[in-house]
Amino acid sequence: MSIKFLLIFIAFGCTFLGMCWADEDVDNGYIFTSPKSLKKGQNNQLQFIRFGCLDSSALTVQLFYKKNYNSNETLAQQQTYNIPKGNKDALLNFFVKPFNDTDYVYNGRLQINGTMCGKPISGSDEVQFSNTNANIYIIQTDKPLYKPGQTVKFRVLKVDKNLRPSDKTNDTADIYVEDPRGTRLFQFKGVQLGKGITQNQFPLADEPVQGTWTITVSKNKDTQSTTFDVKEY
Repeated sequence: MSIKFLLIFIAFGCTFLGMCWADEDVDNGYIFTSPKSLKKGQNNQLQFIRFGCLDSSALTVQLFYKKNYNSNETLAQQQTYNIPKGNKDALLNFFVKPFNDTDYVYNGRLQINGTMCGKPISGSDEVQFSNTNANIYIIQTDKPLYKPGQTVKFRVLKVDKNLRPSDKTNDTADIYVEDPRGTRLFQFKGVQLGKGITQNQFPLADEPVQGTWTITVSKNKDTQSTTFDVKEY
């Protein structure tokens, strides 16, 4: 009996897909989905869909995080779900606890382990974190990919939970930029966000660290980020 292992993470219309299989004759398998951005301090809905073999099984979900690029992973929490026999589509509530040591983490990783038809299954993918708050920071760059030496232009719009832009004249936040190693290279202090869209820019060095960079908007314990890539192309 062959089993196809299929792991999918879905976020804002983007799908991250990984597969492995025993042979070409695939009769059994599963699909696991999770938000790419997990909200701290509330339930996040995961989904585990099985096809073929529907025996009773257990699925353990582990959440890891890193405080910065060079740090080791820390196990934040784990939860085991019992999937009843015959249950094809299971919706799993996964409550993400606030972290004890810091409210900002570099990134995280969701790991699943379990069995299906007596065979082990496992998979993982990176996730990000967001706080549960009434404000949303929309961060956009003028393009997703840059060459060394180019200028990165970005804009920020702060809206409330009803998607209304902030109109407070004293509404400010700090913005900082980190390279793939977690080194903070640019910082904009006290940026005014109460007058609609705020635009700014910064230059890349001729030989920057290539990979995925992060732009983060931070105010008190409220942080939200976006990423862009730097490489020769």
